Amino acid sequence: KILENPLIRWVVDAAHGAGIESVVTVVGHGRELVEPLVEDTQVVVQEEQLGTAHAVKTAREVLAQTPGPLVVLTGDSPLIRPETITALVEAQQASQAAGGVVGMGMGGTRAAVVVLSMEMEDPSGYGRIVRDAQGGVCAIVEHKDCTPEQVTIGECNSGFYCFDKEFLLTALDEVSTQNVQGEYYLTDVLALAYQAGRAIGCLRAEDRVHGRQFALAACRGECLFAGAHQHCSHGKRGHDHRSCYHLDRSRCEDRTGYRDLADELFVRIHARGKRLRRRPSFALGRY
Repeated sequence: KILENPLIRWVVDAAHGAGIESVVTVVGHGRELVEPLVEDTQVVVQEEQLGTAHAVKTAREVLAQTPGPLVVLTGDSPLIRPETITALVEAQQASQAAGGVVGMGMGGTRAAVVVLSMEMEDPSGYGRIVRDAQGGVCAIVEHKDCTPEQVTIGECNSGFYCFDKEFLLTALDEVSTQNVQGEYYLTDVLALAYQAGRAIGCLRAEDRVHGRQFALAACRGECLFAGAHQHCSHGKRGHDHRSCYHLDRSRCEDRTGYRDLADELFVRIHARGKRLRRRPSFALGRY
């Protein structure tokens, strides 16, 4: 939890804040703990955790019921803001109106996907944004599958996307498990889009939105919460039987000051008795 709010709630609430009324949550391991937290969403169970593309494919029947673009968000990234989600959707929708997005390196068709990227000093563990000779995104390569050249790339995948839903739901059938982890990667859809001649958009994150390193650090019993969410406006100390933390917000006078505290907000989580498990989940927003 962050400020007594479960990680998944930060993501779902951000989706609602961006105007997404229909949210589908895909749950797998530990779903009995997650489902009560997302009762305001439609829950789909991924019985076997076979990868991120498989998670979306599990919800395909539900997602196909309504038209419009599809926003895919990872459930363990509490720093995502409604404004960022809105920007992703607007970028994808603008590409439809203009027949492409400036800077994509490809044009003539609406964007199959707009991905949110981020620059990382230490990109270990994150998928790398691979660009072609013209500077357009042509693929996302997961860390374990990177070549020695690709592993040096600092631009990384945040795990947030806005897809042309019809393209995505069709492309999912072409995703294979030919990778180091033997999983169905959602990131492979971008390479499929590139090969099909579809435009791919990339929006650079202005704020820190990553979440996986946070979750892994929490599993070790201690983490640095490198960023402050705009909803957090006051210092707070709290504890329960599983965790205790101190959030120093004394220098933040209002909600606009959270960026200045990006390197000053520390959260220490003390796990008692057993290692905390990461609970995988996805929030899929249908506009």
